[in-house]
Amino acid sequence: MKCLFAMVLLFNLKVVEAKYILSFPSDSSETTQTHSKLKISANYSSNNTYKGRKDTTNTPIISPMLKYTTKSNFFFMATLVNVPGAKKMFDELDLGLGQRFNFSDKWYGSISYSHFFFDSGVARIKAALQNDLSSYLGYDWNILYSQLYFDWSSGNNKFRYRGKKSTRHTSDVTFTIANSHQFTFYDVIKEGFDISIMPEADLLLGTQNYLATYQGKADPANKNFQQQASKFGITGYVFTAYFLFFIKNLTIDLVPYYTIPENLPQGESTSPYFIMSASVYYTFIGKK
Repeated sequence: MKCLFAMVLLFNLKVVEAKYILSFPSDSSETTQTHSKLKISANYSSNNTYKGRKDTTNTPIISPMLKYTTKSNFFFMATLVNVPGAKKMFDELDLGLGQRFNFSDKWYGSISYSHFFFDSGVARIKAALQNDLSSYLGYDWNILYSQLYFDWSSGNNKFRYRGKKSTRHTSDVTFTIANSHQFTFYDVIKEGFDISIMPEADLLLGTQNYLATYQGKADPANKNFQQQASKFGITGYVFTAYFLFFIKNLTIDLVPYYTIPENLPQGESTSPYFIMSASVYYTFIGKK
């Protein structure tokens, strides 16, 4: 029943009557840019998550990010991650690069690669991974913006078995079907102050081998857990609403997420959960 409900939301979102201008989500709109851009942001999340899975203990994170995009839509980005109250100021560094494409006035896409560096003592869920190859294809239906994401991620399972240290390589494939519609209201309070509201519904599918590492179940004694994690299937539904406030080159995002997990390995929590994130970023725009 939940699956049917989610599919109805994903493919039959209706347009609400309002005085607005249809616009693309902020990232996809970059495919049409004619300027180079440097974006500096500070991001906060009330809990650490990855692909619809969250840490077993509540772990708020703060992550400053630097992103540079050229006129030809090649981009490079670097992100540092801090857990408030931790001994180290930053214990994770993510580096990524990629290319965005504007195939036509309807079709958009991108391909990117990221590498993750973690302190040896980090136990967050994404710390089971080192590499991520990602791509997406988006289509504008005028009343709906649809995207299909594909990710291949990999890491090393490190564990001790029968007194010996062992390492085993693992990888996962995930797909995300996302549908959204963005309403933008211009000059709301004064000229140059714009507000966008974008509801989005996502369907998550893939494998979950990284959970074996995160939960310390990568050794042969947990074969049943590993088999369940390696099965490809629906892993969850995510319902999101983006609230974006634009003041010239300054942007503030408030994003609540509600996630319904599905098909977790035995012993994992299946309870839906809510996460709140916020971002503040400033964009420097270069000359043509």
